Amino acid sequence: MSLSNFEKFIETGKFSRLKRITEETKLIKDRLRDKLIREEIKRVEWRDCGIVGKFRSMNRYDYRHLELNEYLYNLGILPMLSSVKETCLTEQEKKSLCKASKFDREDSVCFNPSKLSNSGFNVAQDFDLTINKLSTIEKVLLWKEKMLFREKLEKEWKLLLNSLSGLLKQKENSKIQLTFGTVTLKSKNLYYPIDVLELFGKDVLIQSTRVRLEKLEEFAAQGFLNISEIKSFRKIIKVEQQFVLMELDKEERCKDWFSQRLNKLSELSRHRN
Repeated sequence: MSLSNFEKFIETGKFSRLKRITEETKLIKDRLRDKLIREEIKRVEWRDCGIVGKFRSMNRYDYRHLELNEYLYNLGILPMLSSVKETCLTEQEKKSLCKASKFDREDSVCFNPSKLSNSGFNVAQDFDLTINKLSTIEKVLLWKEKMLFREKLEKEWKLLLNSLSGLLKQKENSKIQLTFGTVTLKSKNLYYPIDVLELFGKDVLIQSTRVRLEKLEEFAAQGFLNISEIKSFRKIIKVEQQFVLMELDKEERCKDWFSQRLNKLSELSRHRN
């Protein structure tokens, strides 16, 4: 792939269609959500369409990170189940880690459209009026059709963006300025907790790391800690009702993933020392 293919995606209107169809699918989803709220329905399957719509509760927590980190450090496991938050390190600390070559790098390519090319992305009012005239089944079918097209465009767009990584690395400022916007390479250094501990000690480690909850569950299953003890370091600040619209086979894959996750935790628990 090349820069010309990237430009062609925008010049032929595919980028605009991707932005527009993203808004359209969101609008259809919002209308279906509103209907289920009015009818007080928590879950519904449109089997002929292969689609399910459902609400799920999501707890949002506020963690006392420093106290939790101190607790896990005293157990001797903080470096193994945390990640380093780069913004919590000083510039000198980051320089020292880089000088010691104790980091990896994660690159991502971003596109910022110009104001001119960014115009016209809002969903037209007549589209809103059109979907309001559709039956529920027609809305679901339209959402599914547009989601399939959206996913195809998103896949193509991401491949094109990533293909420019090598070209951007050759640029002094990691940017390519085009008539319809700017392509930028953004790099993030990934530091390792054990290296932070070795170079700067306990206090910096506790200040700069955040616990990876998935790893925390695994360590709890292995008996390193009791997960109920972790609850003392957090409080629920919000319970969100999220509306999910997805294909039925995707819901099954999600269920399989959760089942495999539970099986893994169960297996870890059985093999405690």
